Amino acid sequence: IRMRYKSAYEDGMTDGMVRALENSTASSLFSDAEKAAIEYCDLTATNHLAISQGTFDNLRRYFSEKEIVELGTFIAFFDGFGRLEAIWEPLELVPESYHDRAKERAPWINEGEVVRR
Repeated sequence: IRMRYKSAYEDGMTDGMVRALENSTASSLFSDAEKAAIEYCDLTATNHLAISQGTFDNLRRYFSEKEIVELGTFIAFFDGFGRLEAIWEPLELVPESYHDRAKERAPWINEGEVVRR
């Protein structure tokens, strides 16, 4: 979450948005649709059994079934890949500051580092 891609900035992402992820539901930086997607992402990554029909009903307020499936697929890919990458520890692919696994990397604690596109 601390690592930022140049292309994300080009698409309109800001450091403030990343820091606001800590409490996205209270942030004015995200639309209601974005908040619904962030909640779905958070639940998938941290407590997938808490995803309920209410979660999907909320998503349907903003997204089509096709978009919900696409969102779920992206979440599964990136969450799974992130976990796999963490256990493989491909240190040659990340900045030196990421080599210390004990270092807190939350964006609300430290600024992010911009990396490849």
